[in-house]
Amino acid sequence: MGAAHGRSGSEPDRFEVYQGLARTLASRSRGDHADGMARGLLVHESELRELVGVTADGDRALFYGSTNRTLLAVGVDAHGVGSVERTLARDLDDPAAWLDVYGDDLAWVHPRYRYGEGE
Repeated sequence: MGAAHGRSGSEPDRFEVYQGLARTLASRSRGDHADGMARGLLVHESELRELVGVTADGDRALFYGSTNRTLLAVGVDAHGVGSVERTLARDLDDPAAWLDVYGDDLAWVHPRYRYGEGE
Protein backbone atom coordinates (compact mmCIF):
# COMPACT_ATOMS: atom_id res chain seq x y z
CA MET A 1 0.00 0.00 0.00
CA GLY A 2 1.26 3.48 -0.82
CA ALA A 3 2.02 6.36 1.49
CA ALA A 4 -0.74 8.72 2.56
CA HIS A 5 -0.57 12.14 0.97
CA GLY A 6 -2.14 15.44 1.91
CA ARG A 7 -1.27 18.97 2.79
CA SER A 8 1.27 19.03 5.59
CA GLY A 9 -0.26 22.13 7.17
CA SER A 10 2.61 24.59 6.84
CA GLU A 11 4.79 25.44 3.90
CA PRO A 12 8.17 23.68 4.06
CA ASP A 13 11.43 25.62 3.94
CA ARG A 14 12.02 26.57 0.30
CA PHE A 15 15.77 25.86 0.46
CA GLU A 16 15.15 22.37 1.86
CA VAL A 17 12.63 21.75 -0.92
CA TYR A 18 15.21 22.89 -3.48
CA GLN A 19 17.93 20.65 -1.99
CA GLY A 20 15.70 17.55 -1.97
CA LEU A 21 14.48 18.20 -5.50
CA ALA A 22 18.03 18.78 -6.80
CA ARG A 23 19.23 15.55 -5.13
CA THR A 24 16.41 13.60 -6.74
CA LEU A 25 17.08 15.07 -10.18
CA ALA A 26 20.82 14.37 -9.82
CA SER A 27 20.05 10.75 -8.99
CA ARG A 28 18.02 10.53 -12.20
CA SER A 29 21.14 11.06 -14.35
CA ARG A 30 20.73 14.83 -14.59
CA GLY A 31 24.21 15.43 -13.16
CA ASP A 32 25.42 19.00 -13.61
CA HIS A 33 21.98 20.20 -14.70
CA ALA A 34 20.13 19.10 -11.56
CA ASP A 35 20.59 22.39 -9.67
CA GLY A 36 19.41 24.51 -12.57
CA MET A 37 16.49 22.21 -13.25
CA ALA A 38 15.41 22.35 -9.60
CA ARG A 39 15.63 26.16 -9.62
CA GLY A 40 13.63 26.31 -12.84
CA LEU A 41 10.88 24.10 -11.45
CA LEU A 42 10.57 26.11 -8.26
CA VAL A 43 10.60 29.42 -10.14
CA HIS A 44 7.71 28.09 -12.23
CA GLU A 45 5.56 27.88 -9.09
CA SER A 46 3.18 30.73 -8.33
CA GLU A 47 0.14 31.48 -6.19
CA LEU A 48 -2.00 29.73 -8.77
CA ARG A 49 0.35 26.91 -9.79
CA GLU A 50 2.00 24.45 -7.38
CA LEU A 51 4.77 21.96 -8.04
CA VAL A 52 3.44 18.57 -6.93
CA GLY A 53 6.13 16.09 -7.95
CA VAL A 54 8.58 14.68 -10.47
CA THR A 55 8.11 11.47 -12.45
CA ALA A 56 10.32 8.44 -11.85
CA ASP A 57 12.38 9.12 -14.99
CA GLY A 58 12.86 12.78 -14.05
CA ASP A 59 11.64 13.92 -17.47
CA ARG A 60 8.34 15.40 -16.33
CA ALA A 61 7.14 17.55 -13.45
CA LEU A 62 3.58 17.66 -12.17
CA PHE A 63 1.94 21.01 -11.53
CA TYR A 64 -1.47 21.69 -10.02
CA GLY A 65 -3.42 24.73 -11.19
CA SER A 66 -5.74 25.86 -8.42
CA THR A 67 -7.90 28.09 -10.62
CA ASN A 68 -8.73 25.41 -13.20
CA ARG A 69 -8.28 22.49 -10.74
CA THR A 70 -6.09 20.60 -13.23
CA LEU A 71 -3.01 18.44 -12.69
CA LEU A 72 -0.57 18.69 -15.60
CA ALA A 73 2.57 16.79 -16.60
CA VAL A 74 5.11 19.26 -17.96
CA GLY A 75 8.35 18.41 -19.73
CA VAL A 76 11.59 19.10 -17.86
CA ASP A 77 15.03 19.54 -19.37
CA ALA A 78 18.35 21.17 -18.54
CA HIS A 79 16.73 24.61 -18.91
CA GLY A 80 13.84 23.90 -16.54
CA VAL A 81 10.20 23.71 -17.49
CA GLY A 82 9.06 22.88 -21.00
CA SER A 83 5.63 22.53 -22.53
CA VAL A 84 2.58 20.74 -21.16
CA GLU A 85 2.74 17.14 -22.27
CA ARG A 86 -0.38 15.72 -20.72
CA THR A 87 -3.37 16.52 -18.51
CA LEU A 88 -3.42 13.96 -15.71
CA ALA A 89 -6.60 15.04 -13.90
CA ARG A 90 -9.36 17.63 -14.23
CA ASP A 91 -11.79 18.95 -11.63
CA LEU A 92 -9.34 17.97 -8.90
CA ASP A 93 -9.96 19.76 -5.62
CA ASP A 94 -6.72 18.54 -4.03
CA PRO A 95 -3.76 16.81 -5.73
CA ALA A 96 -3.38 14.62 -2.62
CA ALA A 97 -6.27 12.46 -3.88
CA TRP A 98 -4.38 11.77 -7.12
CA LEU A 99 -1.14 11.19 -5.19
CA ASP A 100 -2.82 8.61 -2.95
CA VAL A 101 -3.41 6.50 -6.06
CA TYR A 102 -0.41 7.30 -8.26
CA GLY A 103 2.17 8.94 -5.97
CA ASP A 104 4.25 5.80 -5.46
CA ASP A 105 5.23 6.02 -9.14
CA LEU A 106 6.92 9.40 -8.64
CA ALA A 107 10.59 9.97 -7.87
CA TRP A 108 9.83 13.03 -5.73
CA VAL A 109 6.74 14.49 -4.10
CA HIS A 110 6.73 18.06 -2.81
CA PRO A 111 6.92 18.04 1.01
CA ARG A 112 3.66 20.05 1.20
CA TYR A 113 1.94 16.83 0.10
CA ARG A 114 3.71 14.39 2.44
CA TYR A 115 2.60 13.17 5.85
CA GLY A 116 5.64 12.61 8.03
CA GLU A 117 7.69 10.93 5.31
CA GLY A 118 11.45 11.20 4.97
CA GLU A 119 13.13 12.65 1.89
